[in-house]
Amino acid sequence: MKYEKKAVYAGSFDPITNGHVWMIKQGLKLFDKLVVAIGDNPHKQYTFSIPERISMLKKIAKEYQNIEVDAFNNKFLVKYAQSINAKYILRGIRSQVDYEFERGMRHINSDIDSNINTVFLMPPREITEISSSLVKGLIGSQGWMEVIEKYVPRNVLNNFIIHYDGMRRYWRELIKDLGLNFEHEDLYREIISMYTAGDRYYHNLVHLFRLFTHAEKFREHIEDFNSFRLAIWFHDVIIDYKGGNSELRSAEFAKKSLKNMGLKDDIIDNVYNLILSTSLDNIKRQGSDVLLFSDFEFIVLGRSYKDFLDFEKDCRYECLSLSDKEYKKIRLKELEKIRARENIYYSDLFQKLYSEKAKANLNILIRKLKSI
Repeated sequence: MKYEKKAVYAGSFDPITNGHVWMIKQGLKLFDKLVVAIGDNPHKQYTFSIPERISMLKKIAKEYQNIEVDAFNNKFLVKYAQSINAKYILRGIRSQVDYEFERGMRHINSDIDSNINTVFLMPPREITEISSSLVKGLIGSQGWMEVIEKYVPRNVLNNFIIHYDGMRRYWRELIKDLGLNFEHEDLYREIISMYTAGDRYYHNLVHLFRLFTHAEKFREHIEDFNSFRLAIWFHDVIIDYKGGNSELRSAEFAKKSLKNMGLKDDIIDNVYNLILSTSLDNIKRQGSDVLLFSDFEFIVLGRSYKDFLDFEKDCRYECLSLSDKEYKKIRLKELEKIRARENIYYSDLFQKLYSEKAKANLNILIRKLKSI
């Protein structure tokens, strides 16, 4: 029987950072099996619970075969390694202080079990300073979501937004600008629950946050900023790859909700049309806001190829109810429909900014899907 090189990479992972992800990827190259284990210290206060951290790690691990996520408490790491028959402990070293500490722990672990070896890795310079404590120290200041987005995986940022109610300010600002007397808390909570329900890998609160960031960036090009922001809130409340008609059902939900809020018919109609504009089958795109809103959904097509591939992975994970064959057929149809347009983007602004990169990304992905 082939000898399996099994290693454990342990930490609190509160939260998981891009540095942790780098370590995991390197560990998967070095070992036949990598167990990523959350070490729980009962005397330490954590931001995220063990189940939350396990869930976040499992989403990161989903695309790999030789990885397992686990947790342990009140046990030396070397003893945990013994219990799972791992002969290697993987550790990261970011500084001289880390080195001194890890060197001491390596000798202690060797005293306990000399058959278990410690492997040290040093991350590249651009992520050396990233730590869980650094990320947590950035929370709270204005613009914190945009700052920590650079340091953590997308699903971790989503959990931070949930934990700290990061979307609240966008809702309050909009309610104030609409001239409403109260916040409609029940509706806000319902919308948040819809964007956080189930396995939303892409169409989650990070998606909303990024759209609001884009709206603020391109505000001078938006005619009805209130309707535009309302449409962002409601446009993906319903995602149903199997049943379809997600855009129409989201638009209908918005219409009913906005009537209950007491908003005027012209605002409701504007929001309804903006949401419908995100459907690939809706060809009635009139008005600059409608063109721009439709394009907002496809900004990701014009980002770096890595970001675009991450987007594609997240979309696939959202539709696990579909077989690979079903997904390939539906996805190819959508992508080829976008590529076949005279212009990928409807607005002149986005056509100028993103079309060249979007075409390249689409061509690569379509070829990749056809080869499967």
